[in-house]
Amino acid sequence: MRNIKQSFIEFQQLAVSDVLIITFFTILAHGLTIYWLGFYTDDWTFLWTYQHYGADGLTQYFSTNRPFWGLFYQITMPILGIKPLVWHFFALFWGLAASLGTYWLVVKVWPSKTRIGLLAGLFFSVYPGFVLQPIAITFGHIYWVYTIFIVSLVLTVIALTSTRYELLYTIVSLILSAINLLAMEYFYTLEAIRLLLIVYVVAQGGGLSGNLSRIGKKYLPYFILLILVSVWRAFFFDVQTYNYDLALVPSLKTNLFGTLYELLKTLVTSIYNSTVLAWGQPFLSLINNWRLTPFYLLMLGQMIGVLILLGIVLVVNVDHPDELKIKIKSNKDLILFGIIGLILAGWPFYLTDLPVIPYGFKSRFTLPFILSGSIFLAAIIETIPIKVLKVTLASLLISSSIGYHLLTQNDFRYVTIENNRLISQLVTRIPGLTPGTTILSDEGSEYFTFTTLTAQLNLIYEPEKYPEVNYGWVFPRELALKTTTPLEKAKAFDINLVTKIFYGNSSNIVSIQQPGGGCLRVLGKSSEVEVPELINYKVKWLSNPALILQDNAVNSKIDDLYGTLELENWCSLYQQAELALQYQDYASISYLFNKAENNRLQPKDLSEWYPFIEAFGQAENWPIALTVTDRIITGRNRTETRLCRLWESFYNQNDLTTAVRDGILTEELIKLGCIQPHKWMAK
Repeated sequence: MRNIKQSFIEFQQLAVSDVLIITFFTILAHGLTIYWLGFYTDDWTFLWTYQHYGADGLTQYFSTNRPFWGLFYQITMPILGIKPLVWHFFALFWGLAASLGTYWLVVKVWPSKTRIGLLAGLFFSVYPGFVLQPIAITFGHIYWVYTIFIVSLVLTVIALTSTRYELLYTIVSLILSAINLLAMEYFYTLEAIRLLLIVYVVAQGGGLSGNLSRIGKKYLPYFILLILVSVWRAFFFDVQTYNYDLALVPSLKTNLFGTLYELLKTLVTSIYNSTVLAWGQPFLSLINNWRLTPFYLLMLGQMIGVLILLGIVLVVNVDHPDELKIKIKSNKDLILFGIIGLILAGWPFYLTDLPVIPYGFKSRFTLPFILSGSIFLAAIIETIPIKVLKVTLASLLISSSIGYHLLTQNDFRYVTIENNRLISQLVTRIPGLTPGTTILSDEGSEYFTFTTLTAQLNLIYEPEKYPEVNYGWVFPRELALKTTTPLEKAKAFDINLVTKIFYGNSSNIVSIQQPGGGCLRVLGKSSEVEVPELINYKVKWLSNPALILQDNAVNSKIDDLYGTLELENWCSLYQQAELALQYQDYASISYLFNKAENNRLQPKDLSEWYPFIEAFGQAENWPIALTVTDRIITGRNRTETRLCRLWESFYNQNDLTTAVRDGILTEELIKLGCIQPHKWMAK
């Protein structure tokens, strides 16, 4: 037990300043914006699955993909809850843990290379090839597995140098290795670098040739574990290829040499993309996104500050005192380790024909490359003989990457703003929804697919622990694929959410639209449709606003899910007016109009005055109806067909007196240019 304590004391003494440095710059790269970030993509599905179906639901969800990884979610979901900020701290913690693990690995294997360890930890933490850190639930768990794998490697090294507790360290390392191998495939082939570490560490104690049997003995338990898990995955894990087929295997059978050539090209391209292209991406992005905006200037100021501060840190950073007693070797061992690790990293993706690209959603495939790539880059930079040059290069790479992450996170922040704006208006316009209803909308951000929007919809309206899926969300393109084109009524379709299936019908649809700059609106037969995608599919004929319920049925925890939604503004008043018009509550619309006037709220899209005109016309409040009509005509400098149709409907109301019909309305219709006088006089 004394040796175990001594190992941790040794680590603490060695790392305290470097840990603080890595922590500080990790927070600068990933922690400054997390208060304004939300949930994205599959995170919504995970939340909904657990909230409604508990641990059993998570088990079923991951049973077709990564069943052991699903156990991680069963631990975290009950503890961390549904607030985005908590999950972003979770992701930040495990990203930092993996960075510190990288540092720890380097200094345990190469004790004389603490500066390389520090740089490797920093490069890992700010690596610019992976841009999906804000998807906190998903990638927080992946970084957790990454940390487990790296710590397993460290414990293997400690076991090799331990005199009394080798067996204990080996057992713990084996357990952690098994967790990594069983949890997911991302770091599966990286397991082979464990043999490389064992060979290197054992050879330091007396050469390679005389230690082959010891190397075999030390690696044997890890090799047996790898074989057992591989056999299970290959022959007993029936859903191994549920999401992705092993495309490489049939290609090898049909065209061996051609496939091997393409595989070599893919290998080289992937290494290039995850190293050279990834680290060059920040410079390209910062140039392409050049804008003299307050945010961009703030980001540049932060980058310059990081550049200066990090330069000072690296200049004054001194090697560990023990290095004075150790003969300084070249960095070729670390460079070779990095190269081999890069070669091993991408095979799970080569087998399934998935490209390793350092941007967008495919940037997740660069994750296995970060460990070896960071060590390789740190060793290359430390090999530069001119200290000023290597400090400048390292500082530039790190500061530009921090600025790049800030840009990326700001993009995610905007996505959160847009999503929260959509949800805020949705729950205002649709306070309740008939079970079995599908929301049909134009496609929005790539971070919100129709399946994740379905999860959100059910989190908002469906009672917790409800056994079935009450609501669906779909885009016209997907609905056309599931039914027919052009879209028709009374067509059944389903949305597969893995855990459950939503069964919908095209007769039970509420179509919504959120035009750029305008407010969300519920479509009906008389609605304007301005988005080309919706026009092409004629979706307004499918919309049934009667499915909207006036009673509030929104989840009471909605503020926990989204933070504080939008305060009352023009759009919220517009949503309330549309809802009131649906239920012919003209008094409420009059109140909302007065509220808008008193607060000087105006629409950006002048067509949003239509509910108010219709309400005042139905209530025969002609002066205000005409005033609002003039605002549309003045703003657009024309009279629209829809405006004429609306006033004509007032003229044709059966309960209007002849005096009103032939007097005020006829006169105003002529002024608007909607009709010719003789047409109406004939009536």
